[in-house]
Amino acid sequence: MNYHKALGHSAQTVPADIAQGERRQHVRHDRELDVMLRPRHPAEEPRKGSIADLSPGGMRLQSMAELPVGEEFQFTLPLDTGITLRGMALVRWACQTGPGYLHGLEIMDMKFWDRRHLSRFLSPRYFDFVDVLDLALQFGFVAIGVLMASELFYSNPHLRQALRETLPLGLASLAALLGLYLAYRRR
Repeated sequence: MNYHKALGHSAQTVPADIAQGERRQHVRHDRELDVMLRPRHPAEEPRKGSIADLSPGGMRLQSMAELPVGEEFQFTLPLDTGITLRGMALVRWACQTGPGYLHGLEIMDMKFWDRRHLSRFLSPRYFDFVDVLDLALQFGFVAIGVLMASELFYSNPHLRQALRETLPLGLASLAALLGLYLAYRRR
């Protein structure tokens, strides 16, 4: 169920006094996603809510029940990419808006890979050090392959001549494939 429509207000609604007092490290992205919140105390029932906006550092959440300020919740956030993120969030503020409540949650703890998936989900052009390492490893494997092939070709005079004739075309093809691969990865 999407609580934005059930509460009768848009994802853009933020109380003026809260909006003025907030200082964010991350840019918030308008996303309408459902989230499940589980209190730290197992005796309490899980709560459902709808995210109005989201960033790697926090979220604005709308729900029918008020969440106590200062309380931590485990959250489960299924993305429309098929990945489900999990973490801990702290309720920083809450206010009543019509029949429901609007909350500001700070993400306190989230596994590295979940935060990375969230960053990629919010910004498809996200490129971090893991991607750089991935490219460096791929380049290393290609370089090792070229060195091994050159050793093989240069040990035979006929292959050496064939390599000299086809090397420019081979390098141009390799560069084109690498460019296509990088363009594909950045989508």
